[in-house]
This record gives sequence, C-alpha cells and structure tokens, in this order.
Amino acid sequence: MGFGIPLVASIIAGKGEESKMSFYFAGFCAIAGMMCLRLFILYAGQMNTIV
Repeated sequence: MGFGIPLVASIIAGKGEESKMSFYFAGFCAIAGMMCLRLFILYAGQMNTIV
C-alpha cells in the first residue's frame, strides 16, 4: 500500500497538476501503510507474548 499504489499513481500522473496531486496521494498512502504496519506489529505482539 505504501509503495505500490504511489508508484502506479506517479507513472499514470506524468507532469503538471496531476503530478502535484500524485505527490500528496503518495504521501497519504505512505502514512496509511505505515499505520497498517504498526497495527499489524502491535496486534502480533498481543497474540504472542514473550514470557
């Protein structure tokens, strides 16, 4: 999510105003992907506790 979607969006956008929106969209996807990864790591930590 944080890598594939922005890559495809930047290829499709090209230059101009679409490129600016693609930049912001890529930033949003990167942050959303980071939050999903954080949630996954926290959830896995709760499932498998270290004793």
